[in-house]
Amino acid sequence: MYPKRQICINKFSEILNLTVDNSIVLNLEKGIFNETIKYCKEKSIELKWSNINFSKKYSIISRKIIANMTYTPNAKDVIEKILTKEWQPETVASKTHAELYPKLHEDMKTKIMSKYLNNHVEQEHEGFFT
Repeated sequence: MYPKRQICINKFSEILNLTVDNSIVLNLEKGIFNETIKYCKEKSIELKWSNINFSKKYSIISRKIIANMTYTPNAKDVIEKILTKEWQPETVASKTHAELYPKLHEDMKTKIMSKYLNNHVEQEHEGFFT
């Protein structure tokens, strides 16, 4: 196994307080690897660790998952959903930021929409149908 994958497995094991051979830990990492392969195939990127773009995409996805399991305000919720298998571990890597932290994205969406609506008050028009 490539060292970067083993580092990721070790980190998940530490965060989730599970053994490195636990199926949840292994499937989280496999999901990242599979999502990296999927992305690289779509972009015609060579599927080799020596390819900087392949390696970089793997790192980006793994950091996104690790961040959402450690220092984001919803970290406990993400961990709970993984451990209870509300989210299948192999599918976590394919989740968007909005799916990983829906409250934050809903709040942001509401804030942006209210700002837009407050700045774009409907004006009266004299026109063909008025």
